[in-house]
Amino acid sequence: MQFPTADVLAAHMEFLNLTSIANDLTKHMEPLGLTAKVDFTQRSLTQYVGVPLPDGGNVFALTHRDGSWIVGGPPELGEPTVWPADTQSAELVQLLAHTAAKCVTGEPIPTPWRWGRTRPSPLTDLADALLALGLTEDEVVIPRPCTLEGSNIHRTPGRTDIVAVHFNDDTYEVTHNATTGWAVDYVHSDQVGSRRRLDLRRAVSGHSEPTPVIPEGLLDTEQLAALLHGQDPDAPSSPKAPALLAYASPPRAAGHNDWLTGAELKLHDEQQDARYAAAWLRWCGFTDAAHSGKKHNEVHAKHLTVHFHRANTPAGQAVLERALGKAVIQGNRAAVICRTWFTREATRLADAAGVALFTQDDGRVLHPQSTVASHLMPDPGELAPPQCDDRSCRANGCMLEDEYCSTERGRGWVDEDP
Repeated sequence: MQFPTADVLAAHMEFLNLTSIANDLTKHMEPLGLTAKVDFTQRSLTQYVGVPLPDGGNVFALTHRDGSWIVGGPPELGEPTVWPADTQSAELVQLLAHTAAKCVTGEPIPTPWRWGRTRPSPLTDLADALLALGLTEDEVVIPRPCTLEGSNIHRTPGRTDIVAVHFNDDTYEVTHNATTGWAVDYVHSDQVGSRRRLDLRRAVSGHSEPTPVIPEGLLDTEQLAALLHGQDPDAPSSPKAPALLAYASPPRAAGHNDWLTGAELKLHDEQQDARYAAAWLRWCGFTDAAHSGKKHNEVHAKHLTVHFHRANTPAGQAVLERALGKAVIQGNRAAVICRTWFTREATRLADAAGVALFTQDDGRVLHPQSTVASHLMPDPGELAPPQCDDRSCRANGCMLEDEYCSTERGRGWVDEDP
């Protein structure tokens, strides 16, 4: 007795799954008089669920070789879209039904499907609120995690858990985290080092607080949408929304020290790590962050307890537990900064407990390594070049926004247009 091969069994199981989806989809589309069926492509014999349309063409869904779903239709729908492999059958049925209804009736695809998401979230609610205020889908964008290029799926670079609002050359990127709340960044296109974290709390309540986020309880979706809409320079005359002010400019990358050795070099590096870490924390919104301690090699902030892991070994779960315990006593959020990397167990604990993890590179720039950290501190992108000709600053790193800097623009600052 011969048994079917593995590929035959897999094809049969896929056929049964697609048949179940097609049956549910047909019931869903009874008011439109459309019927779904399972078919296959002539060239590659790939199975798919198709919905033939009255004017020709069809809406289809098929599985990619990596397990993701590809959903497409007539050319007027644009390029096919990519949906996660864990998309539930019921969610896929609703997506196909809404897509077919758009082709037949012209009605727009409802939220959250129109934003490339299968479940509503505060970000999709914010995008809907912005559209209700008159913005277009070209101005309000939620990036899709993946896109289809030819027959290959490519992951979208950068963050996709954002709402990007475009006004001419200005972009406002909104992020949301269930633990910390809302945050907004400003980016000017074609300008290096232009990213700024904006002070939402000052715009809403009139006073600032040294923290880069604002809880949902202090700012709901409609209020945030109105605040963002008010930043549009081309908006019709109406009660002007409060201006969104930035915390600080991105710090400059540090240089390298070539003349200290031994214990002096170790202490100098620790002080520089703390000094630049404080500068980056001030940039993202912890405006009172300052290097402190008897040796000036620690960082103090009102709402953040910072722990430096200075060993040459990875930071593990024990390091996070010590930092978290100290932060709980102080009533703050915990942050851990290290020069190496974090273990997998430490990252899992950080995401569960809301700990911000950062690595610090040779330029002493902080890089988020946990979910909370990436929400508190965005990627600064390309940094602006230094504008200082002071010899020690060039060798040791720019002292901008530091008490060792004699001016507010950098010691020995040189005007670009003398």
